[in-house]
Amino acid sequence: MECCTKPPRQIRFSNIKLSNDDIVHILCQKNNEKIVYSKGAPEYLIKHCKFIEKNNKILKLDKKEKEKILKITNSMAADSLRTLAFAYKKMKTFSKDHFEQDLVFIGLV
Repeated sequence: MECCTKPPRQIRFSNIKLSNDDIVHILCQKNNEKIVYSKGAPEYLIKHCKFIEKNNKILKLDKKEKEKILKITNSMAADSLRTLAFAYKKMKTFSKDHFEQDLVFIGLV
């Protein structure tokens, strides 16, 4: 078994900014799998997230969990830290109509 392997190559199509919010979407394709990665201001991106990934499981993102994420964001901002939220979504086609719906929240930086 090789201990050092290269990650699978992803083809990046483009960056898209769809709404007036501070969110950027990046279109990628790996083999036949199409994925939209999203990054932006947590207070905007969280509104578009319907799910959260925890412990390699995708769970429903409820109001309580959203409030917890925003509380962490505010705490970081109080310490003069700028925060970005990240999310993704697997898609069948790259239809611009659905990029910002039902995203899977994956974290803050």
